[in-house]
Amino acid sequence: MSYDGKIFPVIFTDLDGTLLDHNTYAWDKAEPALARCRAAKIPVVMVSSKTRAEMEPLQLELGLEGPFITENGGGVFFPGKGALKPPPEAEPAGLLYKLTLGVSYSKLCRALDETALSFNLKMTGFHNMSIKDIMQLTGLSLQQAEKAAKRDFDEPFVLDPSTPCEDEKLRKIFREQGLELSIGGRFYHVHGKADKATALDKVAAWYKTNGFQVISVALGDSQNDFSMLGRADYAFYLGKGPVPAEEVPGVIQAAEPGPSGWNRAILDFLTELPNMGAINNPNQME
Repeated sequence: MSYDGKIFPVIFTDLDGTLLDHNTYAWDKAEPALARCRAAKIPVVMVSSKTRAEMEPLQLELGLEGPFITENGGGVFFPGKGALKPPPEAEPAGLLYKLTLGVSYSKLCRALDETALSFNLKMTGFHNMSIKDIMQLTGLSLQQAEKAAKRDFDEPFVLDPSTPCEDEKLRKIFREQGLELSIGGRFYHVHGKADKATALDKVAAWYKTNGFQVISVALGDSQNDFSMLGRADYAFYLGKGPVPAEEVPGVIQAAEPGPSGWNRAILDFLTELPNMGAINNPNQME
């Protein structure tokens, strides 16, 4: 695996609302850029709140061969075969190797239930929902919803409007328990200290240990992507709202949201890439 240049780009991408359409989950409009990446053997690393059960089939559909990051950075899965050996701290998990960064799912569920009770909040996590409930909230099929429920490191939940709580107050409540709150396109998420940026660092370090001069590119559309966007060398924001310039200095606004915007952003980046051959630590794209 190598890129014919002085630097080795690694693309880290959120899924829903970024590489995948927010409503249909389709990714076909991003295929031209994905094909360019596959041809040049540039890794596209999926980074999502989705589970391994959801992401593994998608990895095959998209023709991706490298690592992928699950449940908002709680786990990183590395290929079991290939030229690069998985990190020594990763453990065998079927045909893959799993690097655990998050806390146990049972702890998250317990914390959510106890917080709801203590603060009189109507919070419903996936563990409290039936598969039918998950289908209705997400638009997923039965099989997809079953995969979404197989969680290890992150608990999505909804907060009933009848018991409102400010985001920062809720974040503080969970932080006092050693946990973090992230806000995605559809759900709140409670998880451990590890986030998408933590997982990005692990994957980038893995490539660097294998001799690659890594340049990281990140794409996302919501608050729970900000840590990852802020950590990457280049960041593209595909959200519909204003560019989060204060939270992510130097972030680039994509021309449009979803897979169409993803496609344009990556094709433009790849066009500029030959001019970056001598750059070691780029801060922004000219």
